[in-house]
Amino acid sequence: MQIPSLLNITFEAYPDLEVKARSICMERMLQLEEQAAILRADNGKGSDARELIEEFTSRLVSWTLEDGDEPHPATHAGYMALPAQFASVILFGWFDAMTGDDAGPLDRKSNAGTRSEVPSFLTEAL
Repeated sequence: MQIPSLLNITFEAYPDLEVKARSICMERMLQLEEQAAILRADNGKGSDARELIEEFTSRLVSWTLEDGDEPHPATHAGYMALPAQFASVILFGWFDAMTGDDAGPLDRKSNAGTRSEVPSFLTEAL
């Protein structure tokens, strides 16, 4: 079996948005975890997220974003041109997909916190 690497990330708040990005190794994720937690805690205000953003955009494969009738480029420059709050949603969607925290806080109706054995967002091997 090949090691899964490509993440297919979807967003409940944006049903038409699909992002495909490659995962990072566990060691690198642990290096970036503190930066992600700080950024999430202060909602990007005053935090330096450059390293995390550069890591994400270097692994970005595609997305379903458009500018009018044209595809919005799935590049570092394309990411940096997005509105900050929306860009953060995408960044955390990628990071959460790697950590298996793709559901966020449990809905009040939920009575379980278990996860599937194999995350559904892993779609392709290295």
